[in-house]
Amino acid sequence: MQIQVLKQMAEGSVFQSELGSGIGRLTSSVPSGATLHVELEIPHQLTWGRDIEESLHMQPSIFWEAETTTLIGRLEQIDPDAVWVIRLGNDLLMVEVVDEGAPTLPGCMVQIKTNSLFLYPYTL
Repeated sequence: MQIQVLKQMAEGSVFQSELGSGIGRLTSSVPSGATLHVELEIPHQLTWGRDIEESLHMQPSIFWEAETTTLIGRLEQIDPDAVWVIRLGNDLLMVEVVDEGAPTLPGCMVQIKTNSLFLYPYTL
């Protein structure tokens, strides 16, 4: 995902992407104003109904409030090992989900709320 770093805060780096803005922890030092490509990671298991749920929004988006970033995307795939693949625009995010009784099927829109979003810069 291509982002622009808007500012650095104690909680993380505020960024802007084509899907909206969020806050996450960059894994390398990047100055404010820099534009770069990053891979998104949520380093912990998500729980259905608490961290991830079905979304009423039909468009992928990113927004944040306080220290929590919300990611809305389309569920592409559920692997047998509890890994869910979520499409955020042109990008994919893989997350591990405890889905006890989750009524969601691939193709549905889901919403993730996290305060542990990591941003890994990479070069194309």
